[in-house]
Amino acid sequence: MKSLTTPEFWQMYADLPPEVRAAARKVYKLWQQNPRHGSLQFQKRGRFWRVSVGLGYRALALPVAEHDYDHNDVSPQDSRYNCIAWAAGEQRRRWWPPQLPQEEVTKENFIRAFELLGYRRCKNSKRQIGIEKVALFVDAQEIPTHMARQLDSGIWEWTSKCGVDLEDIKHNTLFAVEGDSFSNGESGYGSATIFLHRRKDGKPFFRDRILSIVKKILGR
Repeated sequence: MKSLTTPEFWQMYADLPPEVRAAARKVYKLWQQNPRHGSLQFQKRGRFWRVSVGLGYRALALPVAEHDYDHNDVSPQDSRYNCIAWAAGEQRRRWWPPQLPQEEVTKENFIRAFELLGYRRCKNSKRQIGIEKVALFVDAQEIPTHMARQLDSGIWEWTSKCGVDLEDIKHNTLFAVEGDSFSNGESGYGSATIFLHRRKDGKPFFRDRILSIVKKILGR
């Protein structure tokens, strides 16, 4: 069974307490495996389908005839670049330590690499006019595994490179490529938990401009 989300969903999801977001991810994985599992209480109410997330929360959905990713717009396989490079807009080389600022595979190191490109941490993955966003996936040990880049417009909201030398795909949700393991038994990408954004016009955010002025005043 497949599912899609809207930008409004991700905005509300980002505002939930951490324990509720964690519960929602677990429920979604169970729902993918067995929608009829009794704990989910997956049932139709009027024109909506609903599932229990626990902790007093419910998720609502409407039936649609869509897919998780665009099967008709898949790039040829290319081993010159990987998912991190693709998220950064690079198609000539792979991005991974030691190409990053430090050789450690930590989320802080990956965040720093994108900060050097003008990105800053943000709260959610909601589309915003004039803003570019990327999402960083980490596993249960908080080790980076994958990145996706948000598309400007259209029904397909994200693009990411699958594997080291596989295709670039477009997908509606970040959930579409999340998971602890794939059907072939290989380790999965974990969850998209870190979002970064930058202005498309290349100008710094207001906060960065203020910090720059302060540093000049202080002589730093």
